[in-house]
Amino acid sequence: WGLLLSASGRYWDDWAALDLGAVASSAWSKQQGLFWQLDLLELLSALPGTERIGHLLVFFAYLACALILYALLGRVKGLSRQAHVLLPTLFAVFPVNASRYALVTLMYAVSLLVFMVGWWMIAVDLKEPSFTRRATAAVLLLFALLSTGSLMVFIAVIPMYLAWAHLRTREGRPEFRTMLMRYGFLIGLPIVALLVRSVALQPSGIYA
Repeated sequence: WGLLLSASGRYWDDWAALDLGAVASSAWSKQQGLFWQLDLLELLSALPGTERIGHLLVFFAYLACALILYALLGRVKGLSRQAHVLLPTLFAVFPVNASRYALVTLMYAVSLLVFMVGWWMIAVDLKEPSFTRRATAAVLLLFALLSTGSLMVFIAVIPMYLAWAHLRTREGRPEFRTMLMRYGFLIGLPIVALLVRSVALQPSGIYA
C-alpha cells in the first residue's frame, strides 16, 4: 500500500465523481442517499494536486485505523505479543485489491477512521468513565453508521471488545448493570441509523 504515496492518477469511477461541480454533485448525492461524501470529493477536486492529496489521505486514514486497532488491543490484558502485532497488520493489509486507489472510496476510509476513533473513546471510557466522552463517541459512531452501511454489522465488534476487556480486568471491574447503563446505547445506534436512513437518506432516481 506504500505505492499510494506515489499514486497521482484517477481510477475506476474517479472520472465520473470528480470535477462534477456543486449543482451536479448535490443532485447525485441526493439520488444516492449520501449526505457529505460527494461534498468531500468536490472539495478535493478544488485543490491543486487533487489525485496526490487524495491518495495521501487514503493511505494515512487506513494507517491511522491500524494504529488505533493496535492501541485498542494493547489495552486488553492477556493478549500475546504475536497476536497484538499480527491482527492490526492483517487489518491494514487486507483486503488486497485495487479499490483503495480509487478516490471515490476515500469516503469509506474516512468513515472507518471516524468509527475507529469512536471505538477508541469507548475503550478509554472503560477506565476513565465520562458522560461527555461517551456522548462524543455516540455521535462519531452514528456518523460512521450513516456514512457506510456495512459498519452496521461491524459495530457489533465494540460490545464484544468491551465484554472481552471487562472479563480480563481483575481489579476495579464495574458490575454488569453498570456496564449496561454506560454502553447500552451501542445497541440502539444501528436502530437510530436505520431510521434516519429510511427517512432522510433514501436513494432516489436510478438508485431507488
